[in-house]
Parts: sequence; C-alpha cells; structure tokens
Amino acid sequence: MITLHALKYSRATRVLWLLDGLGQPCKRIDYDRTSDFGAPDALSKVHPLGKSPAIKDDGEMIAGLAAILRYLAAKFGDETHQPPHGSPVFWRHEAIFDYVESSFAEVAMQATLPAFSGKDMPE
Repeated sequence: MITLHALKYSRATRVLWLLDGLGQPCKRIDYDRTSDFGAPDALSKVHPLGKSPAIKDDGEMIAGLAAILRYLAAKFGDETHQPPHGSPVFWRHEAIFDYVESSFAEVAMQATLPAFSGKDMPE
C-alpha cells in the first residue's frame, strides 16, 4: 500500500484525488505546518527535500507532486488523465502540467489561502 506523507494545507490533496480516481487506497500521514506556515523538520526525515507531498511505495520514496502524479498514472496504467503519449497534445499537456506545478501553484495558493499565523490556523 502507498504511504502518503502530506503537509496540511498543501497540494498533497491532489495525490489523494488521483488515488481515489484510480480506486487505490493509501495510508496517509499528516504533518502540521510550522508557525510561519512552513514544513516541519519531521518531513526532512522522510525525504531529503523536506517537502510535501512524498510517497513511499514498494520501498521507493518519491517526492514532488508532478513526479508522484506521473508515477501513479504510469503504475496503474491510467490513460484517462493525459492525452496519448508522444502526441503533440501530450507534450503540450506535460509543459502546462509542469508550469502549473512549478511556477503557478505557489501564486494560486497565496491567492486562495490566507496567511495564517500559528494561532490563527484552522482546526
């Protein structure tokens, strides 16, 4: 079974959405954010990047949302979440996918999540 290491209020939710869509269970381990809304040191013990999400599957540890989503789609033979491999549309999909995950996601999260202080974090 896949173990998902998930920072609260993060893009790790997307891994859960994909696993649910693929009909795959997972064990989820949640990590509270620090008072400055960062990742706790405990995540550095899971993976050297110290980031969320990270998954462990069959002894493999994979970090980074885009890599995890690609891994899961490939592992479970999912062809419904991407265009046909190798086509021009596929490569456009890949470019946009990487842009969203590496550049745009932080901007979008800042616009949608309030800047909580440690005492103002929702339960």
